[in-house]
Amino acid sequence: MLKDRLGDAETKRIISRAVYLIHIGPNDYFYSLSVNASNFQSKTKDTFVDYGIGNTTTVIEGQLPDFKYSLFDLYTADTETMANPTKHGFKEVKKACCGSGPFWGSRTCGYQEGMSHGYELCDNVSDYMFFDGSHTTEKANQQTAELMWDGPSDLVGPYNLKT
Repeated sequence: MLKDRLGDAETKRIISRAVYLIHIGPNDYFYSLSVNASNFQSKTKDTFVDYGIGNTTTVIEGQLPDFKYSLFDLYTADTETMANPTKHGFKEVKKACCGSGPFWGSRTCGYQEGMSHGYELCDNVSDYMFFDGSHTTEKANQQTAELMWDGPSDLVGPYNLKT
């Protein structure tokens, strides 16, 4: 459809300059960790990244000469936010906005396949870093996106997305 409207040359120009986001995250790691956590206890962050993406970036670089990629350290970014919540505009970083149980982290917040009653919902979601036990709030996601876009090299590199 884009080719039909803009032609081949303009379509290639737009696609070649686009920013593509590929997220490899918690679900890619948690299953393996839950099966045998002892296999990962002595591993570094770099080892975990390699476990998730392997040599994918090397393979793509070989096929696309102008390919650039960035890795974002969400763990460090979230740890900083949790250590300094007011600096990031949050009043609550230990308890979710919606849920039940300790820290409202139980999977009950509108859960459709199982029990969906007995959960509580906060009054102001923007005060919270976590919406439920598995998801951050829009405000937290916005802050993460901004860091990915032009954050410092200790969080995103070898390039931030703006570069």
